Amino acid sequence: MLRMMWLAAVLGTLALGSPASASVITIDFESFAPGTVVSGPGVFTGITFSGHGGPITVAAAVPGPTLGGVNDAQGNPFTDNDPFRAAFSFPGQNVTSVSVALGDFDGDDDNLFLRAFDSSNNLIGSASGFIPASFFGGQTLTVTAPAGVGIARVEFGSTGAFNNSVYFDNFTIVTAPVPEPTTLAAFGLVAVGGLSYVRRRKLATA
Repeated sequence: MLRMMWLAAVLGTLALGSPASASVITIDFESFAPGTVVSGPGVFTGITFSGHGGPITVAAAVPGPTLGGVNDAQGNPFTDNDPFRAAFSFPGQNVTSVSVALGDFDGDDDNLFLRAFDSSNNLIGSASGFIPASFFGGQTLTVTAPAGVGIARVEFGSTGAFNNSVYFDNFTIVTAPVPEPTTLAAFGLVAVGGLSYVRRRKLATA
């Protein structure tokens, strides 16, 4: 009976300490005026855009329904060997998934890519796509982190005759709370208690 009460108390602790549901953040650039610089710190909470050899600005040019709305983002200069980047800072939370829509107004082939890295700069996920020169529109790429690992930053863009000559929109991340130490400790107590109970049962029946 005491053992069951102990187990119930530990399970109650687990329930109280369980991570909250995931949060979804989407940036669609619709609230910005065309020409607004959206790269650099302080523009978005927890997300910093950079790269592409210069500022990233809002453009009133949307190639097709994949990007949607009336605004998206582009690099300035429009083509560059440096990809777009986004770095994340959400204390107490892991970024578990990142999606971005990449599109173009035809003219050249675009080999789309999205790469995710952890805090130690290890590549932990990637996605790719292809837009032929004759295609007017875009694709959405998504990367998901391995269980228990957070995405610290991503790189995205395209390669081809004109590197990174793509627009991006609907930049979406999913965050989840990092498991609290008390929750992990409670899991450990359950495991130790369960093993002890099984051992005692075996000794009693020997």
